[in-house]
Amino acid sequence: MSFPADNNIFQKGTFEGFAVRGRARVDRDFRHAWENRSVSPGLGKHFAILDDPNLIDLSNGTRLPPSQILSSDLTAPASRDPLDTSDLDFIDLLSQKTRGIDGASLAVEGISLKPGEGIMTRWNFLVYDQRDDINDFAVAELIDEQSGQTIEQKLLVQSQGLKSPDGSIRWSSGWMPYSWKTSSSVRLTFRIVVSNGYTFNPLSGPDPLQRVQGRAFPSGLLVDGIWLI
Repeated sequence: MSFPADNNIFQKGTFEGFAVRGRARVDRDFRHAWENRSVSPGLGKHFAILDDPNLIDLSNGTRLPPSQILSSDLTAPASRDPLDTSDLDFIDLLSQKTRGIDGASLAVEGISLKPGEGIMTRWNFLVYDQRDDINDFAVAELIDEQSGQTIEQKLLVQSQGLKSPDGSIRWSSGWMPYSWKTSSSVRLTFRIVVSNGYTFNPLSGPDPLQRVQGRAFPSGLLVDGIWLI
């Protein structure tokens, strides 16, 4: 796989050239229920919706089971099952540990860059859960394909960071950029992940019930496109 120059803003209406895991689709707009408004692509006619937060039981926020996911809810090769993200954790804004539960990812493999070249994306985080012990998040990862080592793992956003000092809640980040440039020649994979997350004291460890409750009301991520710079 190489960089999908003819589909980098999803102009084909597909995920051709991308590796996708979890629930995802390419669409022309998204209805953000919590903000009661529609979001449109910023630069093209389509964008990617990672872990569509509307695919839930509205009575309790739990994910719809795979049997209730329609073919129109996904764009191949997305899966009816969410991606396990329990390998992702970090110290959050409240000095607690946040650990991933499940979500979705979008990746481009086989990107060859020379010194001074880089990659850029635009994303919009859609918050669907603001409970105190929940901290949904998104990360960007750059992986050296020769060594298998992670070059960068950047925490793009966490829902804790969208709570205003006065206690008011923001339910989306708006369109935000992420970019990275290399100082040496490299062949890499770029991956962006959105995930449910729950918080706990790193000294005492997590409450198993938190992981179950934290799967409700998943947050989503819109990706406007990926560019070489």
